[in-house]
Amino acid sequence: KADIKKLHEKGKKVYGYISIGSLEDYRDYYNKYKKLALSAYDGWEGEYWVNVGDASWQKLMLKKSEEFKKKGIDGFFVDNADVYYHYPEKKIYNGLVKILKGMKKLKTEVIINGGDVFVSRYLKKNKKLTAVLDGINQENVFTKRDGDNLFKADDEDRDYFLEYLNKVEKTGAKIFLTEYASNENKDLRKEIEDYCSEKGWKYYITDDILLR
Repeated sequence: KADIKKLHEKGKKVYGYISIGSLEDYRDYYNKYKKLALSAYDGWEGEYWVNVGDASWQKLMLKKSEEFKKKGIDGFFVDNADVYYHYPEKKIYNGLVKILKGMKKLKTEVIINGGDVFVSRYLKKNKKLTAVLDGINQENVFTKRDGDNLFKADDEDRDYFLEYLNKVEKTGAKIFLTEYASNENKDLRKEIEDYCSEKGWKYYITDDILLR
């Protein structure tokens, strides 16, 4: 809380990271909730997709959100709503909606990292997004990665995400991009910078998948 206060004094915004769709084995609550694991999270050892449709998980996520709020954060950076992409079931969809609506009731910003399949369904059904989010952070729109290897995204993938993000932006949501490109790939970096600058989107380009 003291650190957040110092950052606020410097004019910085602080977002609390919370993974609502996955469970990591290093969390202090892992043993209690490991029975809700659905499958291993490919590429991340010790992490599992979790059944967000379970009421006890929803309660835990909202409890953690309240703890963040008490520390003085400005918003939530919400990860792994993509659980709905892997498990496109009604209970998973409804679980995400319940958690996100609960977070929004705390009167802080909610930025969802990824989650395009869930967000698209919610938008189609409700015509607006204000009840569940304030913005989207999308990784790998112009870029893609395979382990530590970084590439330019396929045109089809890039066009899909740009169409999706422009549709989301029309609802009033903020748009953020996180891209992974080598420092040597100056043309690709410039393409990202030029597009985002024209759109007024915030972006971050890194050559380190751990964001160091």
